[in-house]
Amino acid sequence: MSATSQGILSVLILLAGLPLATVPLEPAASILLVLGVLALESQSFMLGRHYRFSPAAPLLLAAGLSPNFGLLSALPAVLFLVLYQSPQALLEGFGHRLSLVLSLAVSGVLHYQGEGSPVVKSLMVAAIYLVARIFGETRFEPESPAERLVWRELHLRIRPMELALAILVIPLADLLNANPWMGLLVLPVLAVLPLAAENIFLTSHNKSVAATLRSLRKARKREKVVAQKLSLAKQEKTILENFARHLSSEPSLMEVAQALIATVRSLIDSQNLIVFLSNPPEPFCYHVEEKLIPTIQAHPLLHLNEPAALQALADGRTVVREDEPSEGRLLLTTPVVTAIPLGQIGVLCIGTATSPPKSSLKQLEWICAKAALALSSAFQNQTKDLNRKTAEQKVERLAEKVEHLSALVAGAETMASSLNPVEVRRLFLKTVKEVLPQDAGMFQERDGSTLSWGHEIRLLPALLNDVTTKQQAIVVNDINRLKQMSEVPISSLVVAPLNTTNSDAPLAVIALAGKDLTYTRSLQDQLFILASQAAMAISNAKLYQEVLLAREELEKSQARLVQSSKMTAMGQLSAGVAHELNSPIGAISICLDEALEMFESHPDMVRRLLEKGQVAVERARVIVDRLLAYCRLDSVMTEEIDLMELLEDTTDFLSYQLKNIDVRLEGDRAKILGDYHALQQVFTNLLVNAAQSLKRQAPNQPWIKVRVESSETGAEVTVEDNGAGIPAHQLSRIFDPFFTTKEPGEGTGLGLWAGHQIVERHGGRILVESREGEGARFEVQLPVQPPQQALECI
Repeated sequence: MSATSQGILSVLILLAGLPLATVPLEPAASILLVLGVLALESQSFMLGRHYRFSPAAPLLLAAGLSPNFGLLSALPAVLFLVLYQSPQALLEGFGHRLSLVLSLAVSGVLHYQGEGSPVVKSLMVAAIYLVARIFGETRFEPESPAERLVWRELHLRIRPMELALAILVIPLADLLNANPWMGLLVLPVLAVLPLAAENIFLTSHNKSVAATLRSLRKARKREKVVAQKLSLAKQEKTILENFARHLSSEPSLMEVAQALIATVRSLIDSQNLIVFLSNPPEPFCYHVEEKLIPTIQAHPLLHLNEPAALQALADGRTVVREDEPSEGRLLLTTPVVTAIPLGQIGVLCIGTATSPPKSSLKQLEWICAKAALALSSAFQNQTKDLNRKTAEQKVERLAEKVEHLSALVAGAETMASSLNPVEVRRLFLKTVKEVLPQDAGMFQERDGSTLSWGHEIRLLPALLNDVTTKQQAIVVNDINRLKQMSEVPISSLVVAPLNTTNSDAPLAVIALAGKDLTYTRSLQDQLFILASQAAMAISNAKLYQEVLLAREELEKSQARLVQSSKMTAMGQLSAGVAHELNSPIGAISICLDEALEMFESHPDMVRRLLEKGQVAVERARVIVDRLLAYCRLDSVMTEEIDLMELLEDTTDFLSYQLKNIDVRLEGDRAKILGDYHALQQVFTNLLVNAAQSLKRQAPNQPWIKVRVESSETGAEVTVEDNGAGIPAHQLSRIFDPFFTTKEPGEGTGLGLWAGHQIVERHGGRILVESREGEGARFEVQLPVQPPQQALECI
């Protein structure tokens, strides 16, 4: 709570206590009391800026408890005190006397009740005053640590005096109750108390001054130490900055070692310094007397070392040795050698006349610790550079291999783009000229034909024999050593065979020559692989040409077989055709005979007879046309076909073979795209086979059921009979050429095979179901629109 807030609270307490004030019994004594309080307050002593030690408080509290004075005497005294001490800040003045105002208000309450022991009342008022004094009023808190210590020590000494003032209330109250004028006797005693408080304050201040002086002396000593450390720190900072500059520029190992030697030389007096690296330590960088330089340079041959360096690197600590000069040492001219390890990477050896002081050793150890970091960083950078260079070399070799591989792949793709042997050879030579370095070249085939470009190349028989026999590429980079070729204006030659796996001799040999070139093993392998790919491509192209010829011959053979099956079927149909032709021919003959007899007598009758003959001739022509269409060679003619119409035409054509058989045509009028005459041959073979099967079985009621079903994707034609059927073990072979289930002389085994080929060319298939003795069922599935490749084959 702030001083102003405490002042407001004090004023409120005063106003609340006014109704409890009683008129003093001794007005003259009350006036003297107020004057005495003001006199005591004038002797009060300030302890700090806000804390006042006043001896007037016990007298005011005792007056408030005494009926001779009462609150009406004490409260004006408080008001006069505030006006006397704080005329400019009344609220803050009342705030600093909160404990006094509160205690007076409590004494007024106790006096107003009138009951209780006076001693108890005095004790209560004294206790409330002491508690409010200690905890209630605002305290000044010094800012500096020194003032805070003085203030705490002063409070420890003032507290007993404040307790004595509080206790003094009890006897003073009794004295004033007994005789109001007794307070005058107490005034001198109370006036002495501020002197005691001032003495306490001065004593505490003196102790504080003595402590401050001691602190100053210690501060001066620390200042000297700090100055020394600061000087050392400045040196270390300079050294660190030097190393930092080296580290920022990513120095090499040699640059770090040289900077270390230069820094150490600037700190201590030494002419012999060596930086050893690796384990065992080897001199890496040094600054020594001239007479020691040959010894250090020849130390591997002389087997010299420095024992201090070995010990420091082994123990990992600084070693100072004072050894007598010996033949095995490097620093012979210095009696004292100080070896400081540089981490695990090396050792710094310093040759001096005397042992260096401890302060210098610590500084050198610090420098060497920083140098160890710099050396480690430089070593890592050196390793990174080495790894980077190695990686770059690997990348270059890999890029070269990728380039070679890309060339091989491109060459293979180029040669694989053609199936003409002559074109493959041209593409191979084009790839070789574009990819491989050469000034001249030669391509010689197995038959001796040669193709050259650039300077003329004539291969020695022995060289050509080695290539063809070993079937490997050969490189000759010093061609002048071959006497037979010493006059050729080239310096390097590479020769590779075009090998194939199925031939002992290469298809050809290719040779490349260069005037100022050196052919490497990589280029030799690249030419060999390209040659092998070319040989494979040429061989495949030749095989492809052979396959094309074989396929053409096979297609011609299949066409002849199909035509043969037609001729065979035609032979089987000849009897029916003859019977079909007899009827119209007989009608023509009768009509002509009757027309001749009635030519003159009945001309109208003659006209009708001639018309009948004309109808018979048309009937014979239709039969002959069907026979010719069936027997003609296959031709590619794709058209829209009504399958029901095709089947009706076929059954009409086979009416003689199907006589005495119940033929049923059922289903939709499905339409597809295909070859009319080819599909007619399929269904002719199926119907003839069904009729022959019924003839062998001879059932009581023979029938053939033909059903057409259409769908969105195509049509299905089912030909079913109740004939002899097909044995189960023969079902898997009925579509093989020359396989037949008929008796010898009745069939060639080509009908179902030819039909199967025709349906597959239309993009369809034939399925068969049969049991021996129960008939057979053939299902022909045809698409509405055959695939394009199927149309091209129809």
